[in-house]
Amino acid sequence: MKIVRAVLVLAVATTALSAQGRGRGRGGDDSPPPGKVRETYAAHDRESDSRVIAAWYKEHPTEHPGRGRGRGHALPPGWEKKVVRSQAIPVEYREYVEPVPVVLVRTLPPVRPGWEFVLISNRVVLINRPTWMVIDVVITL
Repeated sequence: MKIVRAVLVLAVATTALSAQGRGRGRGGDDSPPPGKVRETYAAHDRESDSRVIAAWYKEHPTEHPGRGRGRGHALPPGWEKKVVRSQAIPVEYREYVEPVPVVLVRTLPPVRPGWEFVLISNRVVLINRPTWMVIDVVITL
């Protein structure tokens, strides 16, 4: 019985470790090399990212931002001014949030875990996904 329990614990631990190790980095590691993740997001990060994002959308016009998955449209009039840095995205806005295409995100330098580039109407916004806090409004397309 002890052997079965030990094998079961080992299998669960191995599964958990292998799930963390899948992804795009070297050797199946999802995390980027140490020192390469941006822990903060400054003005120079926003400027360089906005150039990359604008160029990508110019090359891919069919990936038009702001189509809106929620109700099928952009934010209602007057709502865009409430999407500001250092404030949480209100609950009623969250249905308008779409992820930025993965192909585009892979061209940008990696950001810290939990941060995600999303589209809200015609804006690319960096948010802290667990708290819905806006880290920065990167670019308005």
